[in-house]
Amino acid sequence: MSPKKKISICHLSVVHGVYDTRIFFKECVSLSTVYDTHFIVKHAKDEKLYGVKIHALPFVKSRIKRFLINAPILFKKALALKADIYHFHNPELIPYMLLINKLGHKIIYDVHENVQADLLEKTWLPFRKQTRKLYLYFEKQAIRKFHLVLAEESYIKLYKNRTNNYTLVQNFVQPQLFMQNPQTPDIYKDTLLVVGNLGGKRGLPKILDALLLLKNTGLRVNLHCVGQVDEAVNEILRTSESYMQIKEQVTFAGFRKLPDAYKNIENCFAGLALPEDIENHRESFPTKMFEYMAAGLPVICSDFPINRDVV
Repeated sequence: MSPKKKISICHLSVVHGVYDTRIFFKECVSLSTVYDTHFIVKHAKDEKLYGVKIHALPFVKSRIKRFLINAPILFKKALALKADIYHFHNPELIPYMLLINKLGHKIIYDVHENVQADLLEKTWLPFRKQTRKLYLYFEKQAIRKFHLVLAEESYIKLYKNRTNNYTLVQNFVQPQLFMQNPQTPDIYKDTLLVVGNLGGKRGLPKILDALLLLKNTGLRVNLHCVGQVDEAVNEILRTSESYMQIKEQVTFAGFRKLPDAYKNIENCFAGLALPEDIENHRESFPTKMFEYMAAGLPVICSDFPINRDVV
């Protein structure tokens, strides 16, 4: 008797990196212990990592290329896999997932952010209000065909009147990843830590301004950044007058996957989680806040009501 075929699950993203903490480590790697697990994502080559079969997409910089080049490539690769379940992570993939659903495959839509609020914050997007209305109409029709996985409890109110086919899976940490290198809080250390996405509206300009204010009062505080330094980050650094005056106090370690991101932080006395005050951030927990706690570091976070219940 031939062995029973494993259920195959394919995760898909045209936005995230291969080592995205939620998608790769928390979902794909966990699933791979039981299921035949695939991940179509930007990467240098096809390979198997931690039991997950990676199907590489090319690296593209512009948003338009991501949609016009990578999305069709992803769709072709997804069809070739003939997976039992497709689990996607970007709203721009909804049209392709509807087509795959018509072929009889189950589809899961992992909602990482408040898309309707995020659309209004995209300054590069023309006719934002009209685009938001069109998206909401299209999404309402599409999600009838999908099972939703919601990353934040606050997202329930966005979807509960449009579908009851959803599951809440919040983006909390895996404590076992941090047990090897626990830190001892020490107020006499001189460095603040930022881990994760540094660009966009994540608060880096104000952090740099704050370091300069401290310097001008005679207090030198360093900043250690662990995260990808992409064009968005370089633009912040180029245009920040504060950075020009404190650049010797700031170090960039580049991207590191968990738990390596929290190694060599012996000089850090607190972690920063300071996203800007916009709707998409206001009702969402910053994952790094819980990572800092798990690593044994105190947290300095944005003063949002949702954070006050934790910090």
